[in-house]
Amino acid sequence: MIRFAGAFCLLVLALATVASADPVDDRASAPAAVATQWAASRQEGNPLWKIPLSALAATRDRPLFSASRRPPAPAVVAAPTPPPNSPPPPPAPPERPALTLLGTIVSPSTSVAMFKDTATQAVTRLRKGEATSGWLLKTVKLRSVVVEKGDQSAILALPNRLDAGEQPSPNPLAFGERRNKQ
Repeated sequence: MIRFAGAFCLLVLALATVASADPVDDRASAPAAVATQWAASRQEGNPLWKIPLSALAATRDRPLFSASRRPPAPAVVAAPTPPPNSPPPPPAPPERPALTLLGTIVSPSTSVAMFKDTATQAVTRLRKGEATSGWLLKTVKLRSVVVEKGDQSAILALPNRLDAGEQPSPNPLAFGERRNKQ
């Protein structure tokens, strides 16, 4: 049995060596008519080149190299995605009046407010119901006023008597100093 296996291996090895050698050109031994036909087809090119592509519809309908023998699905072109909409810009901050409240006069008969325009440095006096720079004076109180422009309103107040960090100015006519002068 071992001898049979060894002989079989030798036979397979010999056949493999012969098969891997260069192919044998048997055209030299072929009849002259076959050789002439082969040479003529070589000069003309591929014989399939003479067949128009419209005649090969069956090959297109049942492709040879597809496992299902069905033509590939046509490529679907996706519609371009629209660019994302940017969010609308945030609303503009409410407009502040370019006015500084300088003082108010409140009486039963009339109410008046004094303003300084920060742009022109002009001082303006307004009664309740009058307007300047598009701002209408609606309400006058002792230390504040309410002005409106369209649908916006703003409250302007007098500055505090002592702002942060500000020291009161000494009164030269204070009680102690007046006594010393007498």
